[in-house]
This record gives sequence, structure tokens and C-alpha cells, in this order.
Amino acid sequence: MKTLYSTPAEVGDAIKAELKRKFPGVDFTLRNGTGWAHNNFFHVCWHDGPAFNAVYKVVYKYKHSWHMKETHVVAEDGEIMKLGGVNSVHCDRYYSSELRDKCLVVAEAAGLLGPSNDPHNAGAKKIFSQMLHYSDLRGVSTPSLEFDEANRTWVFVAAASARPSGV
Repeated sequence: MKTLYSTPAEVGDAIKAELKRKFPGVDFTLRNGTGWAHNNFFHVCWHDGPAFNAVYKVVYKYKHSWHMKETHVVAEDGEIMKLGGVNSVHCDRYYSSELRDKCLVVAEAAGLLGPSNDPHNAGAKKIFSQMLHYSDLRGVSTPSLEFDEANRTWVFVAAASARPSGV
């Protein structure tokens, strides 16, 4: 059995390498920390870029529960590997105010939110946050809307005229 990532530093290097490979051109910040009872964790942050779930799916496999010292996984080639890991992985995605404002205008124009200045419209704020959460914002400078069947929500995508060919 092959052992991978036995120390938090090795886990961090593996996370960074995989994020760089899966999301080229996106700047991620990765910090290692400890909490109570020597609880090792990693905190991953990025601006705009890929959807939250896509990044979390990459980093989550490096997490093991607090009572486990290792996790066994089956690699793509069928080899069973023992992963060390960290107790917890936190992801935080931030949005540039310029892109957030553009997305808000598009969502309001589509009638999905109602007026954003309505103090009673807390539901609209939650819907808008969910739309951003599931949106892959890489390369989006002019957003448009598309329905994401998998997550059953509207998401922002690059406007058809601004999309790279083949997308």
C-alpha cells in the first residue's frame, strides 16, 4: 500500500498542485492552522473564479474526520493508497464588487430578485448568494444567466458574445 501526504505540509503541497492543475490561472490562498486539541486544518480562499462546489470537491478528499489518522482511497489505476490529511478544510470564495454588481443588474433585469434596495427582500439576497455560489465566474466580464439543472438554480455565465469558442 502506498502512503501519500503523511504531514500537513505534504497535504498542503498536494492541494496546491491539484488546484493549480484543475483551475489554471486562478490564484488560491492556502493557509494551514491548528485549532483546539491540535485540530489541523486548511483554509482555501479565492476571488471570483470557479464555483465553490468545484473547489470544495477537490480539497475535501484531503480531509479526514477528527478520530481518524488516515483515509484509504482507491486511485484511478486501482491502487489502494493511504492518505494522511488534515482534520478540516474550509473554503471561502470572495467576489469582486465590479463583477458582483454586474451580476446583480442581470439578475434584477431578469426579474429573479426584485428591487435590491427593498429591506424586506431578505429572500432575494439569499437567492442571489446561491446563484453566485454555484456560478463558475472564470472569464466572466459580461454575465448572462443560464439554468443549472444539477443544482436547480440559475447561475451566471459569460454572455454568449463574450464566451471563448467551444464553450
